[in-house]
Amino acid sequence: MLNSSFVQRLVEAGRWNTLFKFGRKQKIFDIGGVRIGGQPGELPTVLIGSIFHERQKIVKDRCLGIFDKIEAERLINIQEEMSNKTGVPCMLDVVGETSKALIKYIEFVASITNSPFLINGPNASVRVEAANYVREAGLQDRAVYNSINYTLNEVDRKIISGLQLNGRVTLKELAKSTGYTNMGG
Repeated sequence: MLNSSFVQRLVEAGRWNTLFKFGRKQKIFDIGGVRIGGQPGELPTVLIGSIFHERQKIVKDRCLGIFDKIEAERLINIQEEMSNKTGVPCMLDVVGETSKALIKYIEFVASITNSPFLINGPNASVRVEAANYVREAGLQDRAVYNSINYTLNEVDRKIISGLQLNGRVTLKELAKSTGYTNMGG
């Protein structure tokens, strides 16, 4: 936590705005109408609520994608209501254990909300199959492939490159844009 007298001295010295800025130009991405990125404070923080994750009570069978649709819709509606009340934009982190489950979850989410969503699964094969569904369903402008990291192999890299998702942001790209270079991979 910042000491309030320290903050006051920064404000008085005119340095508060420069303390939390990256030296490099920052990218801004538009994912389904939600803008993310930029310099700290340039855009509002984005609320990303996870749904269908392991041990969440609404999930009845995490491999087959069986879940309580009424409760899932209620949770999504609560997030959207809070987003509208506070002005904090939101996205959904759609988590699936298998590609079959993840696709079912994405179909459901896309049918009840226009919010952008993250395609999240335990490995690239699950995410890639779901991302292919997203492309075929015409949802790619609302989707973020979560995530491309050091575990990615060359076969998966080639498949992902062909997905044409607007929200395909890699950890390496994020690190490069901020100047942080110790990312591995």
